[in-house]
Amino acid sequence: MTINTAITISGVGRSFGETLIKNSKLEQLIGVDQGFIQKKTGIFRRFYANGIRLISSYCCEAVSDALNTSRLGFSEIDCIICATFSGDDIYPSLALKIASNFESARNILAFDLKANCTGMQSAFMVADGLFVTNPDYKNILVVGNGIQSNFIDQGSLASIYFGDACSAVILSRQDFSNLRGGFLAHSVETDTSAYNSVRLRGTNGSGVFHPLNDEGSTCYEISGLEVWKQAVRLVPSVVSGCLVKADLTPGEVQCFIWHQANLNLIEYLMAKLRVPIERAIINVDIYGNTADASIGLALYDAYNDNKVVPGDIICIAGIGAGFMAGASLLKVGEIDA
Repeated sequence: MTINTAITISGVGRSFGETLIKNSKLEQLIGVDQGFIQKKTGIFRRFYANGIRLISSYCCEAVSDALNTSRLGFSEIDCIICATFSGDDIYPSLALKIASNFESARNILAFDLKANCTGMQSAFMVADGLFVTNPDYKNILVVGNGIQSNFIDQGSLASIYFGDACSAVILSRQDFSNLRGGFLAHSVETDTSAYNSVRLRGTNGSGVFHPLNDEGSTCYEISGLEVWKQAVRLVPSVVSGCLVKADLTPGEVQCFIWHQANLNLIEYLMAKLRVPIERAIINVDIYGNTADASIGLALYDAYNDNKVVPGDIICIAGIGAGFMAGASLLKVGEIDA
């Protein structure tokens, strides 16, 4: 195992929509039997944003949470990478809008990254490269925006999966720790043959809609069967490829952080790798599929529930619309005193 740059996760944060949505409400809207949603997805609740607050406000709440856990000030952040498909405006970037909410934001690299449900894993891969090429970078903030209920047809089957949340993770360079951590490997696989199976057309992400699709809709368009087919093929493959790069076996990984698409998929992936389900962080049951935010939410739970300790190896993996699957292996390091 080789670590190019010694870094560790020094802070995690999260925020949610204000309204708790239970399955019973959605089942009534869709016209399905009670218990249908939990049986199909493993989800029994999720949160929705109120439709009044700006997306950036949820992101900033998660960032403040992460800064508090890391004991860092915003002035110590060198870069913000925001995994998102929407924002308060078409441009400037949501990352810069987040920075503008902190008075100490000066001379900071800030940009958005659009890779959908594997956005945070992709952002980690980019952050790892930035640490390597910028020796003066000490802390990189990765934000995942999963505020998406405005783009979901509440009377459709697609609505059963999704919830609103944001997450934030701070990656910090280690200088003095005895137990060094860092990324061991990254891997990506793409297949664009089913590009149109999950998409959102005709919106700028800030509430100003310009319908462009065939039905004049500005909501998610999803072919559930095609998504499943891509996920069960690409995700195990990309994880296996990442493990080969790091010369590791699945059994040597202590914690699996999956994009929380649905419980059935997570159970399938763990069985495919022949690893006990107890090593997976699972919160899709209470948050739903929170898109770009979900990997960060799982990391939040892993750290706050003491599911990982220094020296552990974490596998972080997901798949995003288009389709692109990504995986990263991270050795957990100590936080420098």
